[in-house]
Amino acid sequence: MIVKVGEGGRVVRLRDIARVELGAQTYNWEVQQFDGAPSIAVAIYQLPGANSLDVANQVRANMKQLARDFPEDSATNRVRPTCRRRGSIAEVRETLSLPWRW
Repeated sequence: MIVKVGEGGRVVRLRDIARVELGAQTYNWEVQQFDGAPSIAVAIYQLPGANSLDVANQVRANMKQLARDFPEDSATNRVRPTCRRRGSIAEVRETLSLPWRW
C-alpha cells in the first residue's frame, strides 16, 4: 500500500514505515467453567460506528457456520445476547404507534 509519493516520484509504502499484521487482540485463552463444563469465552468487540444489531446478526450467522466444524458434543452459548436491545426497539415501536390506535 502506497502511503505517499514524494518528490521525484519516490514512493513510501506502508511496509517501509510500519509492521502490519492481522491477529487477535489477545492470544491469552483460559479454559473457564460454564454450567459445570469446560468452556472458552470469546469476546466480540463492536467497532466504533458499527450497528450493534448487524454485528450480533453477523456473529450469530458466523457461529452457526463455524459450529459445523466443532466436535459433536460441544455447544455454543451466548452469555450476553442483544435481546435487551431488540426488546427496547420493539418497545419504542409500540410507544410510537400508540397515538394512532385511539
